[in-house]
Amino acid sequence: MPTRDHFPAKYFEDNPLEGEGPHGAYRRLQWGRNPRRSWNIEAPEPMAVLGRLAKIVFLGGKRESFADWDFYVAVGTNSNCVYLVPMEKRRPIPFPKDFLKSCEDIAQIKQIDYYSEKGGDEGYYYHVHEKPYPMLMGCEDHFVLKPARHNGGRSYAVNDEGIIG
Repeated sequence: MPTRDHFPAKYFEDNPLEGEGPHGAYRRLQWGRNPRRSWNIEAPEPMAVLGRLAKIVFLGGKRESFADWDFYVAVGTNSNCVYLVPMEKRRPIPFPKDFLKSCEDIAQIKQIDYYSEKGGDEGYYYHVHEKPYPMLMGCEDHFVLKPARHNGGRSYAVNDEGIIG
């Protein structure tokens, strides 16, 4: 897995998906694949789905399997932050009002794993975060990975390769 220093610093200072909008960002994240469906839901910002959450590893090693839960792993097209969006019957559940203002810190994240169909091939993807680790924040079963500050930029970013940093 390439480390942060394998990518241009601008990826962590700016938004690599800036100006794409949800459908354009989705096509880039899914390596040319068009979305089969889209939803309009109450959310902090427009989002594009990376895949379905498999598990999270918290700093300190505790692994949390989300097999009993169903979440989309999505990226906000304005902020470039990763969101965990709960779903019911494969449909996303709208975010609570004032979600970002209501979030509470939960734990730093070491790794996130997800299933995705990039370029038409189904696969299991994982990302091991580098120090400083992002903070998982949540409210009412919705979550966001707040990047830590690193060298004047963000600790992670999302681009065509997926989650980096």
